[in-house]
Amino acid sequence: MMDEQFGCVIFDDVHQHKNGWAAKSTDKKSFHISGINELESKVVWLTNLDYNASFIAGLNNHGRFRRANYLRHNTFRIGSHLNIEDDLRQQALCYSKLFERVSRLSNCFFNINEVHKDRLAKAFRTHSGVYDPIYSSYFAEYFESATSHYVLTEQQFKENKENISIADLWIPALTHCKNIVATPLPVGKWKKVKRNKLPSYPQIMQWLMELSGPGIVKVNVTDIDPLLSPLFNFGSGSQGNLRRKWITTTELMSLVPIANIDILEAHISEGLVVLDALNDIVQVIPEEAVLSLSCHFMLDSLWTGLTALNPPPSARGQKKTNSGYKSYNPVTPFLKAYDRFHCMSYVLQLSKMGFNVRGYGTGKITIDTTDLTERDVYTACKELGLIPPVMNVPDLDTIAFNEDSPHHYLLQLFGSNNLNSIFEIDKLIVDSLLDINIEKVLGNNNG
Repeated sequence: MMDEQFGCVIFDDVHQHKNGWAAKSTDKKSFHISGINELESKVVWLTNLDYNASFIAGLNNHGRFRRANYLRHNTFRIGSHLNIEDDLRQQALCYSKLFERVSRLSNCFFNINEVHKDRLAKAFRTHSGVYDPIYSSYFAEYFESATSHYVLTEQQFKENKENISIADLWIPALTHCKNIVATPLPVGKWKKVKRNKLPSYPQIMQWLMELSGPGIVKVNVTDIDPLLSPLFNFGSGSQGNLRRKWITTTELMSLVPIANIDILEAHISEGLVVLDALNDIVQVIPEEAVLSLSCHFMLDSLWTGLTALNPPPSARGQKKTNSGYKSYNPVTPFLKAYDRFHCMSYVLQLSKMGFNVRGYGTGKITIDTTDLTERDVYTACKELGLIPPVMNVPDLDTIAFNEDSPHHYLLQLFGSNNLNSIFEIDKLIVDSLLDINIEKVLGNNNG
């Protein structure tokens, strides 16, 4: 059982990391500090310091402090979504509670019994005990080339771009995670397809249906549907200096209907696997948990943790081993492709509704809100089942909680800027989830 105490400290100036506001998860209000020497050493503190600021401050890889992205979303982005980005006191109080609740849930459902020194997603990855395979360096780069975390859509040039306002719309992590953990993933050795066995364009879809497992393919893409090309923006999200020459068979399947594709090379896994044990646990979480911010951040870290790198000890700290080999997580491009594929289903609907989508990926869609009212955003989110930022939509109808549509109740709380109720309901849901006996439930389901 996790016995940590949790808190959050938000520094006024991340470069000075002195004055700021802090709160323990049990506090009812935050308190001012003039230095970290005033913070209790028995508490683990979430901070608003990114990697560079944390490193310079000497607080990186620290026993008492965690970086701003521990819950995957940077604390500033969380503050922006909750409409408290300018209220440091409120941030410290809210984040301290989220920090504890997410950690408790992770311990209850997935036996994460320590506060990882990097981030929660990394804790999920290392907890699996599985190291990334080591490939020849060029083959590892195929996977890297096929990986795209976020797509920036093609945009028209605007003179006054500094006046553009944007908002992130979140896909409920309960929905997103349940879909992603059910994704078939490659397993076993990889086999290169002989050149004379590569399909020409008309036969690609049939070829995909007959494969033994997921694969990665080197492609040349032309003539993308002009209406969809700005949204797909093929090549966006490339890793480092790599061009997106390689894609997964998952992405290939989505491109075949809208573009001409030449397959230049292909490598197919000898089989596929679904993470049944993980999927079983996620399915235990009831639908009303969509109301819980803490559950959202836990599940967000869970599925993104599956894409994190976990090199074997011999390869850590090295981009390449001395012998020209390199480790890489082979499931990363597949999970990220499915993430974008799921995001795209919302992107297409938003575009049809007249919204300008500026980017998407990792469970969120970013839209241009410059010429929109808050009610415009609220109405779209209600129709599509997305989570908007906390805002003040005038004259909202008050609705009671309904188990058949918990999202509508959550949306009302976000639309009416009811942060206190959001956190009160979060606590109620978290407490009920912590009462679930996972082993017993899974045993009954299997029986």
